[in-house]
Amino acid sequence: MTTRRMCVLLFLATLLLQGYTWKGKGKGKGNKANTPPPPFMFLAKRALQKGNTQLAIRALRAARACWTQYKKDCGFRYDEYRSVEGVLYLSLNKNKEAAKALADAAQQNAKNKATWFYLGQARFRLKQYKQAALALQKGYSIGKSLPGYFLLLSRSLRLTRQYVQARRVLQQGQTQFPKQVSLQLEEGLLHIQLKQYNAVFGTVRKLQKMSRKSGLRLLLLAEESLRRDKTHLARLSFLEKAHLLAPQSQDILERLAYGYAQANNPLAAARWYSRLGAYRPKMHDYAAQFFAQAGQFREAFAENAKVPNLTRQQTQRGQFWMQQEEYLRAISLLAPLFQAKKLKPAMRYRLAYAGLKTGKFKLAKLSLDSLMKTKWSRQAKQLLTVLRQCQRQPLACQ
Repeated sequence: MTTRRMCVLLFLATLLLQGYTWKGKGKGKGNKANTPPPPFMFLAKRALQKGNTQLAIRALRAARACWTQYKKDCGFRYDEYRSVEGVLYLSLNKNKEAAKALADAAQQNAKNKATWFYLGQARFRLKQYKQAALALQKGYSIGKSLPGYFLLLSRSLRLTRQYVQARRVLQQGQTQFPKQVSLQLEEGLLHIQLKQYNAVFGTVRKLQKMSRKSGLRLLLLAEESLRRDKTHLARLSFLEKAHLLAPQSQDILERLAYGYAQANNPLAAARWYSRLGAYRPKMHDYAAQFFAQAGQFREAFAENAKVPNLTRQQTQRGQFWMQQEEYLRAISLLAPLFQAKKLKPAMRYRLAYAGLKTGKFKLAKLSLDSLMKTKWSRQAKQLLTVLRQCQRQPLACQ
């Protein structure tokens, strides 16, 4: 663009900012006949390209004012105005208004491929995927030079279950833009939707060469899909590969621990919770519980020693002694907590049972009495009946 042309455009832009409106061909006082109108559409498009939405708005307002009075003498077609207005609405994230303006423009001039291209974007944002795909296909000549075009079109087709067409569009886009990460990721999403999980690994390998982060994201998306299907063992293979890519990710460690717990593998769950405990000390509590569930009490006590809350640490340790029927050791830990009123109802019930088994009937009675106004009252009354029998015949309860 020459310096002279730029100066002219800047002058015109200034006039628009000041609220200038063209007076028409020879109809305004002081205007010469055949005075050319300002390039309203050029200025609006240029402003949008530069991200200056305020200037674009003023240019379009001036254009509309001109059209209202002089129509075709303003130097643009009305469908062109509606198309640019739709693009402006898109840039302002007013998607309903954008779709309405662009649909109007497309109806008036179906040959404008740019209008169809932008209409497809508006429809996609409104989650009208079928209409988006149709519009994007009509805007092919404009969008074919952009990787985002193939991404939007293939995703619109995928979300309307037109899988064959979606794959074809993706392949065309990947051929044209072989290093475009978003297209490879979309291929992986297509595999996930079709439940072709083995193919996902192939896509992940390709993605890793371009973007380690995107490869990781695809693995986690596949894992989430398998989790929804309650396919626990299969999802764990994706998580373990994700862990290799991001060994310090707390999110992945937590997913692995939870996944193994759901797959009824308490020992594996305990080990993953133990690793997570290096970042979140509270997770040592879960690690200790799952080690105990797996019968690995040595490891359970080791994890329990790392639990940051001392009351919880002591309570859990007492619970572990109970599980091993070491009732006197359990009482030595739980009784002080009971006296300090730091035991929850479930542990108070267990303390009463331990007292019953070791002949400490007074402690058992106190523990049971404390449960009478809780949800454990029914169980407490049953155990209290047994306690009274044991008090009458102590040898029968040994």
